[in-house]
Amino acid sequence: MNAENLGAKIRALRKRFGMTQSELCGDFITRNMLSRIETGAALPSLETLLYIANRLEISPGWLIDDDAELSGYEKERLLSAVKDLYKEKKFAECALDLRNTPDEFFDDELFAIAADCMYEAALSHLYAGHMTSAEELFTLSIEYAERGLLRLRPLQEWAALYLDYIRYVYSGSKLRDDFTGAEMPKRLPPYEGAECLRLNKLIKDGKPELARALLDILPLRQECVEQVLAALALAFGDTEGAERRYRELIKSAELPVEVLYIVCSELEQLARQKENYRLAYSCAEKKLELLGIAGK
Repeated sequence: MNAENLGAKIRALRKRFGMTQSELCGDFITRNMLSRIETGAALPSLETLLYIANRLEISPGWLIDDDAELSGYEKERLLSAVKDLYKEKKFAECALDLRNTPDEFFDDELFAIAADCMYEAALSHLYAGHMTSAEELFTLSIEYAERGLLRLRPLQEWAALYLDYIRYVYSGSKLRDDFTGAEMPKRLPPYEGAECLRLNKLIKDGKPELARALLDILPLRQECVEQVLAALALAFGDTEGAERRYRELIKSAELPVEVLYIVCSELEQLARQKENYRLAYSCAEKKLELLGIAGK
């Protein structure tokens, strides 16, 4: 056991924990003794070594191993924390830690964990309406999956589907409110907002009967059903029925952000046609709020 190596490790770990010498010493040893140990002028007794190791949350064996480097300890500690978060399904926290992890710490297992964490965290952001974060995390998921040797093709394919959908509804950092002429992705991800938008696209493309038939068989929540019914009413010239439904839906906290944006846009247009500028202004304010959510 080299006294200088041991002292340097203790000093480096103490500083990484942001501890002063007095904080590490506690009531167990004197600050003068710790200073001598850290400079290599003295070796700690077995009891002192065990005490310091416990305070620094490290094994005594690692401290006295002259070949054990600090980088190896940091890697082991970080990877252990990441895997614990992953097992606990704390994907957002796990993804954040992984994004701050040095590239040299990654192996195939960690690339796979990172790809899955980014994917799950991206889904959470999508469901919350945070399009910018969802797009970034789905992109990272694909990148991490490609960097490892493990085959993660299904995950990459699903992430790509979600990315295509996000870029379809969130073009140039703006949510779409009119899908006329816009080309929908050939495949849609298993997401309620996507199914709802597909029906809206059919209505805009002059196929309301097909949209109505599909509405009866798709497993959409009631708020999404009401939105499609409002769009159908508008397509068939029932502006009063459409406005009535949209007035209720604009208060909804259940609709996906991209669908609620359409509700606001349609209701704003109806309000302007009736010269109800107070309602139109309220809808425009709501749209700005939704853009703020999508930009997170």
